[in-house]
Amino acid sequence: MTLIVGSNPTPSASDQGTAPLTSAYAGPRGSDMIRRLLATIAILTALAAPAQAGVAIIAGSGTGGQLANGTSTGTTTVVGTTTASVSAGSLIVVGVGIRNINFTSACTDTAGNTYTLAVNKGVGGGDAVIYYSYTTSVLSSGATITCTNSNTSGKGLIAVAFSGSDPTPLDAATPVGTTGSGTAISVGPTGTLSCPTPSGGGNCEALVGFYQTSATAATTEDAAFTDLGTLTANSSNVHMGYKLVTANTAITYAPTNTNSGTWVAVLGAFKSATGALTVHNLSSAGAGK
Repeated sequence: MTLIVGSNPTPSASDQGTAPLTSAYAGPRGSDMIRRLLATIAILTALAAPAQAGVAIIAGSGTGGQLANGTSTGTTTVVGTTTASVSAGSLIVVGVGIRNINFTSACTDTAGNTYTLAVNKGVGGGDAVIYYSYTTSVLSSGATITCTNSNTSGKGLIAVAFSGSDPTPLDAATPVGTTGSGTAISVGPTGTLSCPTPSGGGNCEALVGFYQTSATAATTEDAAFTDLGTLTANSSNVHMGYKLVTANTAITYAPTNTNSGTWVAVLGAFKSATGALTVHNLSSAGAGK
């Protein structure tokens, strides 16, 4: 810059060492700078997102944190009342057992959440069913879960809820297993789970086991599972347990009971949101449904 005495020149953008903003991002070089800026913003946004903590139980006041339970005889419905509030974006798993077979069924709740059938298995002594819902509405404490079927035989319902699950849980894995009788119950193959580690640590998988027996019996829970309670309806029992895992594990649910008659057992395996949450439809019930 040349200084002229007596003048008050206005320095140009080039004199100031800067160029107008519009020219700084003009042309191919400017477009590349914009792309890099947007990529940096995307990375910083991802880093700022909260870490996924993995699957965890939303504990109700029932046995082992059970959310709801109910029994009925002589009617087509069975109702459970919730003992904890379940927020939208959570997972509810419902087990229903009935002392009969060959029936259709469905589950609803007072918040209008949609329940999907995971597995339905039957033997001569009855049926065991698992439904699940990835909630879109809050289900408040004191709300009800109702399951309806086409038979009036005695039936029992047990429900449990989890946070940290994926919104699209179902995997169309084929149910496997054989008809059971005697005191030892076992459901599921000896394979291992695919269990990705949640970004925030914690549990990568929730297993829910459920069974129905042809007569009343006392249950000894699988040592690896938490007991969610046993119900009696029309001289038969239903029982549920769950297990949270942090790494690959064998998919087996093996409680025992004091009844030597027939039983039917089902198992759902649910993954955290870091992977595709999966319900592995695994059951022991012979030819069943």
